[in-house]
Amino acid sequence: MERITNSSLTDTQWLQDSLPIKDRGLGVRRVSSLALPAFLASAADTALLQIEIWPIAMFQKMLTGKTACSLVGIRQ
Repeated sequence: MERITNSSLTDTQWLQDSLPIKDRGLGVRRVSSLALPAFLASAADTALLQIEIWPIAMFQKMLTGKTACSLVGIRQ
């Protein structure tokens, strides 16, 4: 938004810009509010491909309650 308007916006202005159009905002969505839905949609859309690529053992580990971080070796 700042690049489009060529000016910096205050927090209040960003808040107003992110309001829905019906509430007199611009309907600009924050990236943080779109990240999780975008990830989940991507994961759901590629589920069959994931099954083809990953060994079935990975899915069995997920079903037994291990976290995704533990599956890829990331320590929490």
